[in-house]
Amino acid sequence: MLLILLTGFTHYIVNVNVTEVYNEVLQDMGELDLKRNKENIEFISVTFNDDALNITAKNSGSYDAHLIWLGIFDETCSPTTREYYKIDFYVNPAETVANILNVTIPTFEGQERVIQLVTELGNTFTYSYPEEENTSIYDFVDNNTSNIDESDPSDKGTHIFFSAQKAGPDGIYDNLTEANTGTGLTNTTLINQESFEDDWPPLLPSVWSETGRWNKESKEAYDEDNSADFDGGTSQAGDLTTCDLDCSDAEAIYLDFWYRENDAEANEFLLKYFNGADWNDIYDLGSSESEDEWLHYQDKITDSQYFKSTFKIRWTADTNENNDDCWVDFVTVKKEASPINYELDLEVQWTSVDYDEDNEWLSIFCAEMGNEPLLVDVWNSSGNDWQEDVLTLSVGWNSIDVSSYLVSSTFTIRFRGGTETADTDQDTWEIDTTFLYLWSDES
Repeated sequence: MLLILLTGFTHYIVNVNVTEVYNEVLQDMGELDLKRNKENIEFISVTFNDDALNITAKNSGSYDAHLIWLGIFDETCSPTTREYYKIDFYVNPAETVANILNVTIPTFEGQERVIQLVTELGNTFTYSYPEEENTSIYDFVDNNTSNIDESDPSDKGTHIFFSAQKAGPDGIYDNLTEANTGTGLTNTTLINQESFEDDWPPLLPSVWSETGRWNKESKEAYDEDNSADFDGGTSQAGDLTTCDLDCSDAEAIYLDFWYRENDAEANEFLLKYFNGADWNDIYDLGSSESEDEWLHYQDKITDSQYFKSTFKIRWTADTNENNDDCWVDFVTVKKEASPINYELDLEVQWTSVDYDEDNEWLSIFCAEMGNEPLLVDVWNSSGNDWQEDVLTLSVGWNSIDVSSYLVSSTFTIRFRGGTETADTDQDTWEIDTTFLYLWSDES
């Protein structure tokens, strides 16, 4: 009985293992068939350079393709001659690879041949040489010097490497970067006639800070009822400090305030500026011989070390007598800066387009994109104006039918930022390739 049970259990285990292996094989075969069905190679061009065959092909499928054989058939002979060459090229989806083979072989330039590319998965892709009349044309963009819109002749923004658009996609990018087109100078008030009438320390435009004996009082005031006051004393010290004043875009900073001191000596009442890292002594307010009267201090700051987002102003008192009092009142700070407005407006152009094909599509492959939308406009020759927003570009392939605009051998588009007014953030977009895809339907 035990022997029978053991025999039955062993038979059951063997059947289970066989079933699992069979299912795994079926799954692998299914995945292989799926990959084979999704694999597709397009011939872009077949040329001879110095008698060396040069094939450019694109992987328009969904999976990586491994090209392992190149076949060249001469069907004009009887019997047909067949030659195979071992190759080893990996092509990623949407990638275009040139110089396939690119070795010296018996030339057949001007003669008819059938060319095959064979993949590791067993797919075969065929091309007739020379190119048939209805073969697709990939016409890459020619130049970035177009000025077709005379009403707005200036480029806005820059190309980092325009040549990258003239091939690929191959992982080499042209970076389009916005330029600051703000003009003129604007004045911005950062602290507006602070006379210490309300909260202490002052809360507007943000919160000031104070240490030591700085306070608000009405004993002395240049404007209205109060001023900022430091009550002197032996070994007494303290600071009155503004909030952070964003001067990162400044070309000049203007400081205006009134001050007063009683018996303060040299180095006991100082004005200081913060450059983002250190406090610098600017002026000794206690060195004046005009005591017990309001004095006017003004400064135009042009030293770029203070053009920081954390620029601050400080009044420091450090006294040795009870009567060494100090006052500050009616503080105004302004900055003068060029306005910021980042824009992108860059034209690119084709100059020798085959414009009478049945099908005419614009194709652009993008990599990393900025936060702001990147738009494409097409020049409408018949209306002599821009047809705007024909494409809003995104990562990957972007294509649109342009046959209604492609009516001559010159074709122009422009890249334009989606936010062109009050844009304070500079964006960059990566363009891998830009071309016209042209073909005619078979008759």
